[in-house]
Formats: sequence, C-alpha cells, structure tokens
Amino acid sequence: QGNKERVPVEGSAQSDEGLPQLCEYMNQSVMVETFDTNSHPVDADISFECFGTRCDIGRTNNGVLNGNFPACVNGFIKATSEGYVDAKSMYSTNHEGRVEILMNKLYNLNVNLLKSGVQSNEQAVVNFVSDENTVTILYPEQRSVELSEGQYNISVYSYIYSGFFPYRLF
Repeated sequence: QGNKERVPVEGSAQSDEGLPQLCEYMNQSVMVETFDTNSHPVDADISFECFGTRCDIGRTNNGVLNGNFPACVNGFIKATSEGYVDAKSMYSTNHEGRVEILMNKLYNLNVNLLKSGVQSNEQAVVNFVSDENTVTILYPEQRSVELSEGQYNISVYSYIYSGFFPYRLF
C-alpha cells in the first residue's frame, strides 16, 4: 500500500512446503540401452527430466543400464557421452519397461574458407544448421567443427570493410 509493504491477512499463511522432490521416489525399474548408428553399444550418462526436475540415474555399462526412475508421465530420458550428440527419448516411467536410445557420433572436421578460389584468413561467422543441431564458429580463430552425420545448411557471414562478401566453403 503506497510505499509500504503489505501485511498479510491473518489465517492466510502460505505453506513453505512445495511438491515433494521427484528424485526422492525412484521406484520404477526401466532398462535403458544406448547404441550408435552401427548398433554398437555406447556407454553414456543417463538422466531423467520431468516437470522441470532433472534426476541423475547412472551410467550404462556396455550400453545397458537397469535403473530406478521416478514415476512420471511423458518425461525425457537423456543420454550424454563424449564424442556423441546428446540424445533423449520421451518415456512415461509410471510402469516398468525398456528404452532404446540411438546416439549419433560427432566427427571433427577442418574448415577452410576460399574467397575467389584463394584461401581466406578474413574473419567470418560460419553457421552449420541441421534439424537436430546448430553449431557456430568464428573463423579463422576456429578452424574445426564437430558435427554429426546429416544434412546441414551452411552460411558464412563476413563484415569486412562494412560489406558482405560471399564465400565458398569446402
């Protein structure tokens, strides 16, 4: 009221107790299998996300984890592993089951920009955009990029001398 804090009405105290922590009740058994595009097992860290809460579940061993998950409808089981794109799968853990997660390998690729057929060392922003992933590098400081298999829309922007110069990338 005015410039003074308001005084709560008596009997309208707000409870400090929120919803119980989702990760405290992990009692649903789910088998998670992670593998690459060649059906080889991938060891990955597994977590579960539901209602804005993330629970660490464990790590697959030879691509398999039998873990306990909290019961939740339409949560996401997420797999992360070095050298692979993070992958996730929507899954309702209100019942026991099995989930297979396909992980795409990352490949380290060198980037060279040519301007009029000659190698360029001018500064440029290079965007690699696919349906699943977007990666941006600042050339020439960064001359390599990690990308997974797939089709990418590649765009290069340079603002040298307040102009725009098209590049050919290979």
